[in-house]
Amino acid sequence: MKQCPQCGTTYTDETLRYCLSDGTALLDTAAEQATVVRPGAMRVNLGTEPQINQPTNAYPNQTVPSARGGGSGIWKVVVVILVLLLLLLVVVVAAALIYINSGRGGGANNSTPRPTPTTMPPGTPDTRDQEISNLQRQLANRQTANTNTTASGSTSISNPRTVHANSPTDGFLALRSQPSTETGIRILKIPHGAALTIGDCLPQNGRGRWCKAVYGGYSGWIYDSYVIY
Repeated sequence: MKQCPQCGTTYTDETLRYCLSDGTALLDTAAEQATVVRPGAMRVNLGTEPQINQPTNAYPNQTVPSARGGGSGIWKVVVVILVLLLLLLVVVVAAALIYINSGRGGGANNSTPRPTPTTMPPGTPDTRDQEISNLQRQLANRQTANTNTTASGSTSISNPRTVHANSPTDGFLALRSQPSTETGIRILKIPHGAALTIGDCLPQNGRGRWCKAVYGGYSGWIYDSYVIY
């Protein structure tokens, strides 16, 4: 395609070289180069240069924080607050436990401590308690014997007979409060060979009989298999 630079007529016939109207040499439009616009030319043509507002940094040595960095800072503050609240909760719980324990301990200190019972091995008798019990029973039997003697006015017995204690193995004959070795408490020991007075006797019981006896101002029962008539 060709064009007349004078009149602007365009011709599609590639064989034409001159304009048919004014004879001006035609220009080949396909061979024309694109017009390049330079910034300097734009200033001349337009008269003003477009202004682009860009943010200026008032502090050139500082880096403007980005939105992402600000978000992480907020999360750090939130985490610190949560940690502080957790520590406060732990302190409150610890203080409450200390207060409760101190209250219980104070009550325990004010109370009178109970004596710790002495544990004895299984099957081991408490000899001290037995001795105390025996002494109490002896005192009670003596009081009973004295009461019986005072009430009767004398220690006389019916059908009195004088016999002698015969217990060489033990060295004594026991005068008991009742005619039984299990329930009768020993009032005193009659020495072997000593003379004593006996009265009525119960029926035969084993090798001998239980008989009423008087010795040293005390009355009771003896087993006559250990006496000599």
